[in-house]
Amino acid sequence: KADHGLLVAWGGITRPAQREFEQHRTSIRVWDAEVLLDQLFATYEQLAASIHTQIPLLHVWVLDDEG
Repeated sequence: KADHGLLVAWGGITRPAQREFEQHRTSIRVWDAEVLLDQLFATYEQLAASIHTQIPLLHVWVLDDEG
């Protein structure tokens, strides 16, 4: 009986499943691997230390050859 849900599908979802979500305008958000990682990187600094222990990330700077 939640107001919203989150489905994390690392490999994405099938076209029929995507249509089902769109047609019924469900309150379930679907994240694939790219969205999950984008959200993780965007909020990592605000996450609890216990999460940092479980998912230890290191910020690395890289030169942009295209710039």
